[in-house]
Amino acid sequence: MSDYTPLREPGGDTPVYSVDFSVESAREVLREQQAANIHSTFAVLRAATQLETALRQLLASLDADGQKR
Repeated sequence: MSDYTPLREPGGDTPVYSVDFSVESAREVLREQQAANIHSTFAVLRAATQLETALRQLLASLDADGQKR
């Protein structure tokens, strides 16, 4: 197994939006990416990246909202 450098280090650099906005944004990304061509490496990588970003934003929003309670 070869060594590698991760694309990003985990950290708190994810923007925090309202939970409602983040949920709607995640749903929109999911709707868009469900039509990705699974035979296209580019389309699959693009979908994975956009879904990861949406998930990170959603979790950051939920974490921030939980801290207010």
